[in-house]
Order: sequence, then structure tokens, then C-alpha cells
Amino acid sequence: MNKESKKILEEIGSESDELENLRLEKAIKKNLEEEFAILREIFPEIDADDIPDEVFALSENGKSLAAQYALFYLKEEKRKEEQKKKEEENTKSAPPNVKNSPEKAYFTYDEVRNMSENEIRKNFKNIMKSMEKWN
Repeated sequence: MNKESKKILEEIGSESDELENLRLEKAIKKNLEEEFAILREIFPEIDADDIPDEVFALSENGKSLAAQYALFYLKEEKRKEEQKKKEEENTKSAPPNVKNSPEKAYFTYDEVRNMSENEIRKNFKNIMKSMEKWN
């Protein structure tokens, strides 16, 4: 075989490789479009940007994109639910917030008598209301 023949065969071989790569890319793109269409049926509001890279990575291993995203979504919802429960439990077990607690509405004569001037100024309205009940 002469040099020109070898060169032609190499060009044909490289063109064949390029063609095969283009076919493969086209098949991958078509498959991805089909997978995304299925995913949109299940999650109509989803955008491609909403899909985490880890889900795409799992789907590249031959697993369904829709199935992998649904599994991811369910795990995420469960994690959020557990976090919400923990926050509610923490709120219930936390001591009351003293700053936001309502002022005392009624004071006895002895309580007022033992107050400082600042405490009297601070509670003046409630002291006046309390005085009506002392007699």
C-alpha cells in the first residue's frame, strides 16, 4: 500500500470516528430530552437548572433521570420535615423569651412599695390600675 492510500484510509478512519462520535452525541441528547420530558410530567414546574449535578451524574450511569430526581426530591423533603420537627421541639423546650414576655398587669401594694423609682416609672400605668383594686 502506498502513502496516498494509507493517508486516504486514515482520513476515512478519522471521519468515521467523528461520525460515530456525532451519532453518539445525538443519541445521548435524544435520550436526555426524553428523560427530561418524563421528568416534566412528574414535576411540571422543574427547570433543568433545578436538577443537582449529583442527579445528572447518577443518570449518566444508565439510571433514569426522572427516577433519580424523584428519589433526590423525596430525600430532600424528608430532610426538611425532620429539620422542621427538630426546630419545633427546640422551640418547645427552649426557655421563654424574657424580652418579649408581657408586662405584669397587676401589682400588690407590697410589690409597689418595694419597687425602685425606675420600676415605678416603667410600670406606672399598671400600678395605677392595680391601685383601684387595693381597697
